[in-house]
Amino acid sequence: MIADRRAGLAGALGVLAALAALALATPARAGNPGSGKISEELTATAAAPGARGRAVVIVRDSERRLRVAARGLQRRTTHDVILDRVKIGTLTTSGRGNGRARFRSRPHDQLLGTDPRGKTIILRRADAADVLIANIPGPRDPTPGDPSDDLIRCCLPDDRGTECEDRTADECAARRGVDMGPGSCLPNPCGSSARAAGSICCVPEDGGTRCEDRTEADCVAEGGAVVSASSCTPDPCASLPPTEPEIRCCLRSDDGFECEDRTAETCAAQGGIDMGSGTCSPNPCPTGGAPGGGVRCCVPESDGGAECEVRTADECAARGGTDVGPGTCEPDSCGGSGGSARH
Repeated sequence: MIADRRAGLAGALGVLAALAALALATPARAGNPGSGKISEELTATAAAPGARGRAVVIVRDSERRLRVAARGLQRRTTHDVILDRVKIGTLTTSGRGNGRARFRSRPHDQLLGTDPRGKTIILRRADAADVLIANIPGPRDPTPGDPSDDLIRCCLPDDRGTECEDRTADECAARRGVDMGPGSCLPNPCGSSARAAGSICCVPEDGGTRCEDRTEADCVAEGGAVVSASSCTPDPCASLPPTEPEIRCCLRSDDGFECEDRTAETCAAQGGIDMGSGTCSPNPCPTGGAPGGGVRCCVPESDGGAECEVRTADECAARGGTDVGPGTCEPDSCGGSGGSARH
């Protein structure tokens, strides 16, 4: 009997090993280069120095999810969740000062009507103080020669109407889908989208937001966010203004620096450059390199390579990078092993 049990166990283990080998041997379908998961720590401001938080973004085809978790905040308080000056919802803390908020592009939880990647996320307290902040990285660029370069937007019927998915043209045709060509599934290019006819859109304007009735595509094109409200009365886009006056803040971007309206405290928390009061037009920010002597910095990455970024010498040293002198990161000064260069 013992021998039979051993034989049965050995057989079961053999089956599991075979299944594992099959899974490893089966090639996965190429995914959208912009798909995946981003986890970004939220930085506390002086208004809540003991606060901690994290934002998690999950992207798959036309679906976007955002989870925000925070602790050490003011107890039993509702905070505005803001993406690039657009209020997308709220987070309410418990009696211990902890809270979670979930957002999703499909009807579930709070509505996520914009792609959060490449945007600044802010938790703003009921007294209008910004308490947690982070810059969410943007989607990565496709690698030349990657099979995912051949993906197109495919409109496929489902129980919600028509769903946009990233597929190869052959896969789309095999599933009787409509080939919409290359591009992003957000906004949804498929004509029968539930929100194609009209949506409540919060559009950034002069440091605040305005509420308008727009199609989902028009809303995203204006840099806005679709919200779950059915009317602009009462205004669903109104968020508490910051307690401090806003200044012109130069924030690093792929093209050098971009001017944004921020409070001085928020600008400092994001590593920006305070340019004082005024407007961002014309752009007061430096172009090409960092002020005060920018250098090309080869910053080590998790895959063993290095990415070229223009930073001050002190910033480069603080990030464990290698200073390769002044200049730009195009062509890549770090050997090209770490992906695309950033300015």
